[in-house]
Amino acid sequence: RLGSPWYLGLFSLGMLAAQIRVRPETLSRFAEVPWRTAALMAWALFFIGILPTHLRGVNTQGGVLEEAPIYDLLIGIAAMATILAGCEKPTWLERPILRNLGTISFSLYLSHAPLLAIFGWLCRQMNLNAWGTATVMYFAGVPLCLGAAVLFYRAFEGPTQRLAARCR
Repeated sequence: RLGSPWYLGLFSLGMLAAQIRVRPETLSRFAEVPWRTAALMAWALFFIGILPTHLRGVNTQGGVLEEAPIYDLLIGIAAMATILAGCEKPTWLERPILRNLGTISFSLYLSHAPLLAIFGWLCRQMNLNAWGTATVMYFAGVPLCLGAAVLFYRAFEGPTQRLAARCR
């Protein structure tokens, strides 16, 4: 059984974005899309329309519903449009905050799940409802994850990268 078949569609979106970026002439019908507007609309739809609906689906233990292809698809479209909007005007992606986020992204990937699981457990212990859990996750969990990723990067990833560069 294939667990999440819509991930194949998300992979295809990523490949389409790469194709548009690398060879816009081969997919000329996508070259004129206002990617910045598309990205803003997709993110607005997610945060205003989809996210509150999704939060109503949070179960009583604080866990989010596992099967959510529409959310994944919308995030995929928003991410694709955001990346392509950044490619239209590369200086947008060169902002220091985005460069720093890119620098710690692997450390963030490695450290976020256990930290958010702890926050989820704490929210369950405090008997928070879905909105309370989301508030804690966004306003405490996300900053903590970012801070932990910076520390993880400085302690492990950065020194390892520098050592690897010296060994080449």
